[in-house]
Amino acid sequence: MRLQHRRSKRPQVPSERIKWWKLTEHNAELETVVKTAIRTASAGYVKKKWSVLEQAIKEGARDILGTTKSGRPFIDKQAWWWSEEVQVLVKKKKDAYKKWLKTRSDDSLREYREAKAEAKKAVATAKLQKHDIKPCMRSWIPPMGRRRSTVLLKRDNALLKTLDT
Repeated sequence: MRLQHRRSKRPQVPSERIKWWKLTEHNAELETVVKTAIRTASAGYVKKKWSVLEQAIKEGARDILGTTKSGRPFIDKQAWWWSEEVQVLVKKKKDAYKKWLKTRSDDSLREYREAKAEAKKAVATAKLQKHDIKPCMRSWIPPMGRRRSTVLLKRDNALLKTLDT
């Protein structure tokens, strides 16, 4: 007879973390919050003053710096170099997708697919401009790193194919 003990899964409770790495950008705003908290902490025990001050700093930081939920993977989408045109097209695609999710109609699905194709072309063009991929460079394959160069060639060809369609 074999007895197995199943481990119960712990419920994942997302704990919020304050975005302290944004402190350098919003230092002056948080400094005013801290100064007002120091002024409002009236006479009394030191532990009570410190807890009031700590709570005021945390609330101010939460309001100014914002919070993030831990346990979620960080996805670096590298969208900071996109032009305004690309950002507008991607936003249009996202809005069309949200509209399609709500309505589930054929018209909204068609609009979403059109917006998706436009956004894909715009992102591919922006990538080509950023990486400055030239057709003459694609024909050159270095003797070392042949596998890496074929991966790059496939990527370039895929980008060019999306632009042609």
